Amino acid sequence: MNFDTNMFIKSFKSSLNQTMSMKLSTQVDTQRIFMAADRGCQEQAEFFVGKSFFNGKHGNGEFLCDYTFRTSTFDVLLSLESEWGKQDSHSKTLNEVEKDFIKIINMASPVKIMVFAYVDSNNEDRIMTSLSNILSNRKLSMQETIIAISCPWFDVLSEESIKCSVWDNSENSFIFSNT
Repeated sequence: MNFDTNMFIKSFKSSLNQTMSMKLSTQVDTQRIFMAADRGCQEQAEFFVGKSFFNGKHGNGEFLCDYTFRTSTFDVLLSLESEWGKQDSHSKTLNEVEKDFIKIINMASPVKIMVFAYVDSNNEDRIMTSLSNILSNRKLSMQETIIAISCPWFDVLSEESIKCSVWDNSENSFIFSNT
């Protein structure tokens, strides 16, 4: 079975909606992102046979990046970085997201996810352009799916507030789509 990007995103968004009542903070939002990733992985049990390295609020902590889902033989199937940046700084937010994005695309996992907060729509556009430029200069070496999930600083995380952008390397060239 192959990774189903649309199924993952649908489960991810649904999980965010179910946890909207949690207190607002970057720490809680990060926990919600990890819980949503867990749910997205659980929905694809045939592809994701294993467990996440994140294990609840007092879980196992980070392994190589903020969140990983791995097999019993420790192969990483999904890796995720989250970067909230600085709510009052366009440039710091862009720089921090770029740094984490470069880390995540170099993970040896078939599914790589970058979750980031943006200050305003101009900041989101600059970040997405930068991520696309980073990928356009990258050598393709494996079948992979890269997902960027953009979250507004000014709104609670929910299905309606986040945007997902996907680059799929199924044909040895990145195909971009917005979901």
